[in-house]
Amino acid sequence: MNPVQRAATVSLVATTVVVCAKLAGGIATGSISVLSEGLQSFVDVLIAFGVVQTIRVASRPPDDSHPYGHGKAEVLMSALQMLLITGTAGFIIAQAVHRIIEPQTITVDWGIAAMAFSAAVNLGVSGHLASVVRKHPSPALQGEILHLRSDTVTAFGLILGLIAVKLTNWSILDPILAIGFT
Repeated sequence: MNPVQRAATVSLVATTVVVCAKLAGGIATGSISVLSEGLQSFVDVLIAFGVVQTIRVASRPPDDSHPYGHGKAEVLMSALQMLLITGTAGFIIAQAVHRIIEPQTITVDWGIAAMAFSAAVNLGVSGHLASVVRKHPSPALQGEILHLRSDTVTAFGLILGLIAVKLTNWSILDPILAIGFT
């Protein structure tokens, strides 16, 4: 496995761990914002798996049917990433609107813990991927770095929002956070 493939595999494994933490936190709290992050992270796992496979294809040497190489596979994967993210966002917004119409009481402690764990893992993995990309340029890994960093910002925002829910007891903030951070 070359360094880009190893880095993509690290991202896949880390994202799988993060999705489990977020889904567990969302289920434990009843928080639509944490559950939506879990769903988005599940899509991240699919994307990371696709990135690993795409990098394998893109690293193949030119052949008769691809005389200029297989590098365009990475560009296609980047486009697929955007489609998956957009579709997931639409679903989350619909669920959050439903929760605004029919609010539910939530607890937030495990959700805060899950989001803090997610932020820490994503920061670490995106830093590792950035060091690999500096030595071995890869559009797919660059897209993964941006994605992990945006997930980190979202995690910090949700932590602040969940703290606000805890301090105010305004459970309606939770679906608003889900929409705001989608």
